[in-house]
Amino acid sequence: MAVFFTILCFVLIVFEAVSQVTGNPKEIVSKLDKCYNDDKTQLNKCLKDFFVEIRPHLATGIKEMNVPPLDPMFVDRADFPEDSALVDGTAYFYNLTIHGVGNYGVTDLTTDIPKQIIHLKASIPSAEADGEYNFDGTLLVLPMKGQGKLNLQLKDLTDVLIDIHLKREGQQLMMDKVVVVDFSAKEIKFRLENLLGGKEVGDSINNLLNDNGQEMLKEIKPMLNVKLGEGLYKVLANIVKEFPSEAFIA
Repeated sequence: MAVFFTILCFVLIVFEAVSQVTGNPKEIVSKLDKCYNDDKTQLNKCLKDFFVEIRPHLATGIKEMNVPPLDPMFVDRADFPEDSALVDGTAYFYNLTIHGVGNYGVTDLTTDIPKQIIHLKASIPSAEADGEYNFDGTLLVLPMKGQGKLNLQLKDLTDVLIDIHLKREGQQLMMDKVVVVDFSAKEIKFRLENLLGGKEVGDSINNLLNDNGQEMLKEIKPMLNVKLGEGLYKVLANIVKEFPSEAFIA
């Protein structure tokens, strides 16, 4: 009996600790009212603290606020540009499911009140995308043709720059758009399955992709950033409505 009581007490202590760390999403959102003060000096810090504290709830979604999960994110399609320096022909990724975005850390946050923009800088330890690809052309000088499964792994994502554009409808602060400006990744690894030509050719193409990983990511990043911005809009739209509108009056 004594052992059971000890275990029960331990479980309750752990539960209380976890509750204190994660908090209640509505309670966290209610703290936004404190982000407003007359000189606005604390606005940046307050909003940064908010995005840090709300992170676990954004990752899984907040049902009572109609906020969809941040993790995973979905990208329907991302094409390589027609003037690609690496790919000649048709090349695109599609049906991407991206895991890991919900583990973001906020490294900086500033506000531009006259322009109604929140500039957020984040980092992500790692992200992994599973989806499909379609290639029909050449990669550098190597013929490349196939359609199949795709895996993309990114590690040490830094300088994830996100601009949250705001607008007003009467006294209500609303989301206008989210722009993913840029991001960088220290490590990039591609894996494409079912490439025509057999395993040897497929391995050569995958090695070539990984040898040129940074250049490949650079080319597809503009379209990918647009799609990620659209996904972030869906996640943050109802959150932004809770921001103190008075704080964003120039």
